[in-house]
Amino acid sequence: MNIVIFVLCAVLMVFGIAELVRPLVFWWLKPETAQEFSIVVSPGSADSCEYLVRSAAERMRWLNLKAPCRLVCVNLSNDPEIDSI
Repeated sequence: MNIVIFVLCAVLMVFGIAELVRPLVFWWLKPETAQEFSIVVSPGSADSCEYLVRSAAERMRWLNLKAPCRLVCVNLSNDPEIDSI
């Protein structure tokens, strides 16, 4: 039982260290000039469209970009339901 708790604590420590290092790496690698940043998603169906848009928006929030950011959803299937989403 002690080994299981030790492994669980070690895994949680690794995740905690990664979460502490992430903002430092993004700050260090951030460009000096504001650059426009875009994420393009192309959902295959209306069922996956909302999931993809939410995931991409969360990724943009996670990256914590200060420059102008855009989320572009390309509707290749011309589905009106994707257009409404």
